[in-house]
Amino acid sequence: MRTSHSDSSFKTVAPVNTLSDEKERFTSAAAKGADVEDRILARVKGKINKLGSSTYDSTKSFMQEILSGDETDFLEEFMKFVFQKAATEPTFCAMYAKLLHELADEFGHLRTVMIRLFRDYINIFREVEVSPPADPSTSDYRAFVEAQERKKFRRGYSQFVTELTKIGEADVEDFQRIVLSSMDMLESLHVNPEKNLLCEEYIDCMSNLCVNAPEILVRASWSVGLLERLEVLSKKKRDVALGLTNKARFALMDIVDLGKRGWRK
Repeated sequence: MRTSHSDSSFKTVAPVNTLSDEKERFTSAAAKGADVEDRILARVKGKINKLGSSTYDSTKSFMQEILSGDETDFLEEFMKFVFQKAATEPTFCAMYAKLLHELADEFGHLRTVMIRLFRDYINIFREVEVSPPADPSTSDYRAFVEAQERKKFRRGYSQFVTELTKIGEADVEDFQRIVLSSMDMLESLHVNPEKNLLCEEYIDCMSNLCVNAPEILVRASWSVGLLERLEVLSKKKRDVALGLTNKARFALMDIVDLGKRGWRK
């Protein structure tokens, strides 16, 4: 006997997931992951924005709790945020450095991110004219814009570098590279009358690096040569050193005097 198509023995079979279904599922999961990361980062930024001597312990405890969790994709943005905060708030530089140092001792992956970011920031102390990539939509273009933005924080970052070096989070050789790069730039720029502000900026950086790290410079053999170069530059005649304003000259002489006192105030 032929079975009718309406027979109850024929059941509807659910369609197999298509590639588009799978893609939608993964996209949705990624969006949820990004949402979690954004929420965590927003909470972290809120805590860091309130960092001070009275809130240090509670902020550290909060960060320990966050870093103990599984969500760590926010670390890169968190580190960039702290570096920028430290560079724009010199009064709190030492506190930001202390917080990162103590957290990195407990969470090694944080130190890995910090070292990588620190190495990227070294490049802002060398002023090199670089043309932007032609296509604004590329990752290379975004990296170029980010690098240009970092230069705005060069003054503050020079102090943060010093604090990180003093507590052992930044390598002394990297600190030396930053100091000598700044010196190289001063020697290159001082003859150009159009570089007045840039010369002042580099002298401010040099002052931050030298004034705040006497214990490093006292032990460094290369600081002898640095002092000689600074003194030569400070004695350049005005018709030669067209890039040095009166403000820059006085600041430069202060650094030279500091070096002659053994880098002690």
